[in-house]
Amino acid sequence: MARIIFAGLLFSGFGCGVATGGGGDDDDEGFPGACSDVDGDGYGIGEGCQGDDCNESVPAIHAQAECDAYCEEHANVAPGCACDSNEPERCYGGDAGTLGVGRCAPGTMVCEDGTWGLCDGQVLPGEEACNETDDDCDGTVDDGVQSACGDCNFDCEENCIGAGCDEAWDPEGDGSTGVKVTPEGGITLDESAMVTNHVIWIANSAEGTVTKIDTRTRLETGRYRTGWSGGGDSPSRTTVNPHGDVVVANRGAGGEATKYLASDCADRDGDGLVETSTGAADVHAFQSDECWAWTTAVGAGARGEAFEVREGLDGVVEEVVWVGDYSHYDIHELDSETGVATGRVIPNASPYGVALGPDHMLWTFSNAGAQLLGVDTDTLEATLVPLLAGESWYGITVDPEGRVWIGGSTARYDPSDGTWETPVADVYGGGIACDAAGNAYVGEFGGGLFGRAGPWRIDAETMEATSIPGAGGHGWAIDFDGFAWSVEFAGSRAFVVDPVSLEVETITPPLVGAYTYSDMTGFQLINAINPAGTYPHVFDGCAEGDVRWVDLAFDAVLPEETTVSFRVKTADDLVALAIAPVIDLGTAPPVESPLSIADALTAAGVTPGNLLHVEAVLRSFDREMAPTLNSMSVTKSCEGVLN
Repeated sequence: MARIIFAGLLFSGFGCGVATGGGGDDDDEGFPGACSDVDGDGYGIGEGCQGDDCNESVPAIHAQAECDAYCEEHANVAPGCACDSNEPERCYGGDAGTLGVGRCAPGTMVCEDGTWGLCDGQVLPGEEACNETDDDCDGTVDDGVQSACGDCNFDCEENCIGAGCDEAWDPEGDGSTGVKVTPEGGITLDESAMVTNHVIWIANSAEGTVTKIDTRTRLETGRYRTGWSGGGDSPSRTTVNPHGDVVVANRGAGGEATKYLASDCADRDGDGLVETSTGAADVHAFQSDECWAWTTAVGAGARGEAFEVREGLDGVVEEVVWVGDYSHYDIHELDSETGVATGRVIPNASPYGVALGPDHMLWTFSNAGAQLLGVDTDTLEATLVPLLAGESWYGITVDPEGRVWIGGSTARYDPSDGTWETPVADVYGGGIACDAAGNAYVGEFGGGLFGRAGPWRIDAETMEATSIPGAGGHGWAIDFDGFAWSVEFAGSRAFVVDPVSLEVETITPPLVGAYTYSDMTGFQLINAINPAGTYPHVFDGCAEGDVRWVDLAFDAVLPEETTVSFRVKTADDLVALAIAPVIDLGTAPPVESPLSIADALTAAGVTPGNLLHVEAVLRSFDREMAPTLNSMSVTKSCEGVLN
């Protein structure tokens, strides 16, 4: 096998291809007064040389001592060294790590007149040029010399939106949802996607009030009347929005739905004070508390209800609340700000409980509980799902995967594949709630209404039930620190379950004939729908010729438990763009800027169109820290792209 001789010193570029070295008196013939310098290092024979050169094959050495050391180091098997061989040798004058990388390749040298000649034909590392070649043999093609488009077309463009760009974020103009502009010019989640209060609202059915408790201090911070009839109002179901505001439904003859604000209440009488309840000893007359927002009669026996935040037909984000009328078996949509009915009604429902899931699917019961009823709130198109044979029904919730859990005999329905699952144990209960991992909490101590031991936590993966001694009320909810709350049936106590140790803390405000098993904290709403802020923007391609979309770069500040994701679609016109396939570019973290649009389109088999729709999705998983997207930009190249 032929050896490769590394000279250990770089050769000059024009040393390649010279058949001999050494030099002598004849080298100067025809050039009187000139320097005969084969390796171009300025040393050789003649009046114009800087000095004598003992090796005309290696530019870096000249003096005899240097030549001796060099040849000794290479055992005389190197250009310019003494030789006695009839066979050529392979050689390479660059660093060993560059051989075979990029354009770099070995050459050969032959022994002539007792001296190894130049390393003929070798290719050494050179200066990098934009030519689709690794000229400097560092393993990367065209590194540091490409255009902004990542190719060798220097007639490329970058289009930018956001802070520091020619175009500013325009949430209203671009039709974004759930985001707002920061003072610095970036975008972040607005209040519709963030939790600003840590509260739980518990209905005191026996006295016609609803109690507000701080879930962190465990103290009651307000108590409010829900109607005009006191205990006759019989409030039960609650629903809570991301602000912490509540709408509570009365089961009494009036069937009212009443909204209270958790914070930022208005000084309606202009006396400089916000006059609102501070607890059980400070309950104001109905509608005189300045945190009261509105009351709307829905129908006798109002029950299940749910907030919903969505984009309206005009592109404006709106918040509504759905309230079930159990006397007429339908569900009414109310404007969350005013309480006014919008006129949209879901018929043929048994709205004992209501829960909102992903993709604006509202879930409840129908046909006296014999079926699940799923309704697309955009179209009001309904889907009926028969319950499993022998299953009873009561409370309802939706987990982070969009699976619907029902209380009663307890079961889980997965809309993605139409399957039902039941816990391993014989688990019964009224209300039911799911944590961020999809584990369900259900059941009542002492058997409760169902005569079964409990309560339990049901594992989302295995469906195995773990008993939680000392806890268990009729209603369950999860707070935003992950603790599970339960409220005993028609009692005075609530219980808080540590999700790790399952230790139980008893809370006694006291409640008065409490009766509730709905979303008391707002966690179910946010946990199920994975709220996010989205910002869509359409970038234009080329005025003439075909476009190549190259990269998407972004500048974002992402605290822990926050992300920003990017998706794109492309077409030549807006009509085609509306139905074009959506392609995921990635989520940061873990991905980093820039992201390759070109690679993503190629992998998806999509031909670039002259319009590029980019959607940035901002998410906060702890609902307190928010991501900020300062800017995003795309690079494109037009006709004449080299690669």
